[in-house]
Amino acid sequence: MIEGKRRNRKMFELWVPGLAAARGRSKGSGVRGRAAFGRKMLAGSGHVGTDRLGWRLGVNFRHRRLSSASRPVTPLDLLLKCNRLTSGYMGRHAIADKLAPKVQEAITTESQVVYILVELRKLLEHDHLKSKYDIINFYGNWVVHTRLEQSAIAEKIVRYFDDLHRLQTGESRTMQSGISRLIGHLPFQTQLRDCLAHFSLPTMLCEDAQFGAFRVQLGQVIKDCPLFIQNRNHQEEATRFIESVTVKTRHDELGRVVFDWEAAFHTEPEFRCGPISMIF
Repeated sequence: MIEGKRRNRKMFELWVPGLAAARGRSKGSGVRGRAAFGRKMLAGSGHVGTDRLGWRLGVNFRHRRLSSASRPVTPLDLLLKCNRLTSGYMGRHAIADKLAPKVQEAITTESQVVYILVELRKLLEHDHLKSKYDIINFYGNWVVHTRLEQSAIAEKIVRYFDDLHRLQTGESRTMQSGISRLIGHLPFQTQLRDCLAHFSLPTMLCEDAQFGAFRVQLGQVIKDCPLFIQNRNHQEEATRFIESVTVKTRHDELGRVVFDWEAAFHTEPEFRCGPISMIF
């Protein structure tokens, strides 16, 4: 803990010109000490280094204000923001540095796919981007579970299959929309490319041949690992017919990879729909 604080303070001193000297002259405690420390910190405003730091911290050094608020910035604001930035700085870049060579390798094993998706999910979690890259986050979650139920996308997929069977039996006239975005390969491929580019990682993994190999190994990881809806009301089923959805992989007569999305039932419908097949 202490070493981490020393590292954060040292990085802050390197980024803000004159801060080390300012700290040395402002070691007082309490409000007066923090005020003096803040005045020294802000003395270098307008310098290109502090401008860049201000952008990363969300502080307008030139106007002595927080970028997201109208009130003046305080020394405590700066220290808290710097601590948040530097505490994750090394971890984020260490993950990206280790991941960069992995996404350039030929994909031949399941472990490669698991590693890439798990590390990408760490980066998304670090930068609070899981909702933006929701498909990447979904697969990164799925590959480390034997069954997945606490997932918004898993719930949408299961409900789609349930709506499909309710439609066939005349119980419903509406269905979940946007299912092709969740189970299709093109949205996944596009989002993976955008995600890698966001973290300044090579995107050759998303070229058609390499992505095809990636999907083959992904299918081997997630096959027979069912998707469920988290049932918060244990007195009744969360769906009308469908208990879970699984994926099975195969190759068609042209050698293309096919994902078959199949449903399992807790209540047998009058008409059972076959699996939904997606070709990659």
